[in-house]
Parts: sequence; C-alpha cells; structure tokens
Amino acid sequence: MTSGIGGIYQPNIPVAVIVRVQGEIAWGFPLANPSRVDAVVVERAFEQVVTRPGPAAPAPTEGAEPGNTATP
Repeated sequence: MTSGIGGIYQPNIPVAVIVRVQGEIAWGFPLANPSRVDAVVVERAFEQVVTRPGPAAPAPTEGAEPGNTATP
C-alpha cells in the first residue's frame, strides 16, 4: 500500500506485497506485471490538505473593557 508520505500517490493504494524486510529496507513483489498491462489509471499528484491555525487574538490590555482592545 502506498503511504502518501512522498506526496505523489494517495495513501492506501495497493501496489506490492512486502516479501522481505531488513532494517529500513523492504523488498516487495509488485501486484501488477508492467509488461502485461493493457490499461492504466493516471492520477494527479497527491496534495495532502494542511490546515493552519488562524492568527491568535490579541491579549486584552490591562484595565480594558471586554470587547475594547484599544490601547490607552
């Protein structure tokens, strides 16, 4: 299965069966034989959605009334 980490393919697309793992290296047996493929699906590059927090609200000034952020 693809992981999506590389930013090219979506996660969870079956591509191979892992047959051996040695440390950080893995060998896989492809689920398709490229020489016998009649049709393929071309996908757009996977772009993971990143959400960023909005700007923080300014801290209230000492002695200011609620809702009033003006500085004295």
